[in-house]
Amino acid sequence: MYSATTIIREGFDVIMDRSLDPVVVAELRQLLVACDKIESFHDFKTRGGKLPVVDFHVVVDPDMTTRAAHDLFLELQAGVRAIVGPVTKVLVHVDPAAREPRSGWLD
Repeated sequence: MYSATTIIREGFDVIMDRSLDPVVVAELRQLLVACDKIESFHDFKTRGGKLPVVDFHVVVDPDMTTRAAHDLFLELQAGVRAIVGPVTKVLVHVDPAAREPRSGWLD
């Protein structure tokens, strides 16, 4: 009976797309706010269950290199997994920050 209840509960969480615990979500948001390599973040989503998922977009310096973006991903992935757990699927999309329009360019 216990095993059946556990399986049903896990399945229900997946079907209902249940978020992670609010305390964990707050810790994850604080991790992103504290990261000095990102200007901001948006589209932040979490899903609980047997394989937790954390998905978000980060806004970075538009001149950031591919290597730096990759290293940032690894840093954020490690931080998320330290909070949520080692099997957490971490999805990060990198967006360049808007540049100031250059004067003299044709509109």
